[in-house]
Amino acid sequence: MRRASEILKSIILVILAVSMLVLWTGYIYLQFDTTNESKATLQRSFWAFTDSTKAPLEITPDSSFLSPRSVSIMLSGKGYSSSYNSELTKTLYDSVAPVILEIFSSSYKCMQVEASEWNKALKEDNSILVEYSSQLPYTTIAQFLQKDENYCEGELCYVEKILLFSKESNTPVAVAVNQKGEVFSFTKISDDTSFVYDFNSNNLAAYTVNKGFIPFEFNQKTNTERHFPHLPPEYKLLEGAPNLSSVTVSNYLSDVLKKIFEEKNSTYLELVDDSALANVLDCFEINPHIAGFYSDTGTGLMFVGDNTRLTISPDGVINYSLIDGETTSIKTSAILRTARTSFASDELLAAATAFISDFSPSLIGGDASIVLKGIQYNSLSAEFTFLFGYQFNSLDIVHSDGSISISLVFNSEGITEAHIIPMNVNKTESDKNTSGEYLSADIVPSVIAPISDTSSNLEPIYIFEEYDETITPYWASEGINELK
Repeated sequence: MRRASEILKSIILVILAVSMLVLWTGYIYLQFDTTNESKATLQRSFWAFTDSTKAPLEITPDSSFLSPRSVSIMLSGKGYSSSYNSELTKTLYDSVAPVILEIFSSSYKCMQVEASEWNKALKEDNSILVEYSSQLPYTTIAQFLQKDENYCEGELCYVEKILLFSKESNTPVAVAVNQKGEVFSFTKISDDTSFVYDFNSNNLAAYTVNKGFIPFEFNQKTNTERHFPHLPPEYKLLEGAPNLSSVTVSNYLSDVLKKIFEEKNSTYLELVDDSALANVLDCFEINPHIAGFYSDTGTGLMFVGDNTRLTISPDGVINYSLIDGETTSIKTSAILRTARTSFASDELLAAATAFISDFSPSLIGGDASIVLKGIQYNSLSAEFTFLFGYQFNSLDIVHSDGSISISLVFNSEGITEAHIIPMNVNKTESDKNTSGEYLSADIVPSVIAPISDTSSNLEPIYIFEEYDETITPYWASEGINELK
């Protein structure tokens, strides 16, 4: 009898364990899969790999990795945009961060509404429009602003653009849009009215004198020459074409490998003492004095360490992977400088930004900024993938083959895979003024389209094929969106 009872207990425990795993996997899927049509209610205690309480970490997601494409303001019906000016965009974003944090707080509720609510909100006389580089969960945006609890209630929505304005008594409200065109409203549900914001204050109006602003109006007028029927109403109609700088793009590792394979006289010690290569080996925790080493003109360089493989292709692209796929060498705990061994999703994001920051700016970045382009979760392997891209003055910099610039994969222990295209970007002395035929700009991303073209997916980006060359903004056609 006792044996039967023990067997029954074991069966019940197994069923409970499997049920918990299924529920946990499904919850994670709802949190991070933007293609799922189901609606998820945000829970305050979302942990990726632990169900216990945790002590806060000193390292948080680096705010420099979330750079909006632009911030635009409407004052008394007149529009001013910071498009193509990253310094002005940052100044404005910092000034409205308290409003965004208030919108994402527990005093508010997020609900999907009719698409017409977006166009209705665009007609507000006084408002602020924030356009992000990619669609992200609003919780991630809040985490970059150092908010880690008390998120707003309702649906877990994804935000690509958000319009902030006020109702009675200057109480802020917001309407947001994701990449699917779904519209969400953020409305106040708490009786606490302590937070007010004057969207037409002198403080905000002072920014309009900044010469970095581009005046615009929305494509909403129906009986003037400034209205174009083939453009959606949310298009910005610019009063003039912007000046866009040329940049140079180089890859130091590519130059190192060319020298190695062309001269064929560099010793191994000279190679690993190179400052840029030494920085890469150090970041990936490869000891060049005990690691296996292989090189040829086809593969490039390969270092094999303790259960890790690091390759640098002849064109300077870095790829890192585990050999057995389980034991990680680059621990999240080491990156975040903590003794803890389990981490929430926002802490893994903090580890990703901290890891990239360890690379030399001359190897990765230069004058360019690195921005988060997406978060993916694989429920089968229980891994997060963080995608990053390069930008200069809010314009994407992409290789002509559409390669992902930076991809980092984390499991519960640390980094399992990495793909990095090193890119050192430097601004040139000259600015390029676009042709006068470009008169309209989509609000996300800041797109320029000629009025004679019916396509609504043209935008200025930097496209390059070879390193060590000067490139100018290229007005890309519709298909370029598939590159990013």
